[in-house]
Amino acid sequence: AGRAELATVTLPDGNKWTYTYSGTLRPETRTSDSLPPLPQCQGLPLGFTNTFKVIAEHPSGAQGTFEFGNVRHFRSGVHATECMLLTADPEPSYKLLVPFFSDVMSLTSKVITGPGLPAPLTWTYDYGSALEGLWGSYSSQPVYPCTTCTESKTVTVTNPDGTRTRQTFGIRYRSN
Repeated sequence: AGRAELATVTLPDGNKWTYTYSGTLRPETRTSDSLPPLPQCQGLPLGFTNTFKVIAEHPSGAQGTFEFGNVRHFRSGVHATECMLLTADPEPSYKLLVPFFSDVMSLTSKVITGPGLPAPLTWTYDYGSALEGLWGSYSSQPVYPCTTCTESKTVTVTNPDGTRTRQTFGIRYRSN
C-alpha cells in the first residue's frame, strides 16, 4: 500500500516549502522464529537497521536534511520476575512481560544549508549504548523503584561549532 507524505506547503503569498523522503520508518516484519532465544530474558534480538531521511526546502532555497536511524534505548530497574517461564521442556521458553529496551527511530543528524551560510551547519546526536539488564533474582519479589539501578542517561548533541550539549533523561522503570 502507498503511503501519503507531505510533499508541499503553499504559503498565502504563493511561495512553497517542499519535502522529500527516502528510507522507511516502518520496521522489518519479524516472526518469532527470526528472534534469538532469550534465556531467562537476558538475550537481545537483533536491532532493526532502518534509516529514514527527510529534506525540507524553504522558499528561500535553504534546506534542512534530517537523518534518522534505529537506536536501541535501554531502561533500568526492570525486575527479573518480569521474565515469565512459558515452557520448561524440552527447551525453556520465556516471555518478557515488561521490556527493558525499545528500538526507536531516532534523529542521528541534521544539516542546514542554503543562501547566506558559508558552510553547512551540522548537528549529530549520540544516544549512548549502555546495556541495562534485569535486576534482582527470580525468587524474590521486587520493591519498586530499584534504588540501586541507573537513574538516567545522557544524550550528547554535537553542534555545528564543535561544542557539545548534554541532555539527561530518566530511564529508571517506575521511577522517572
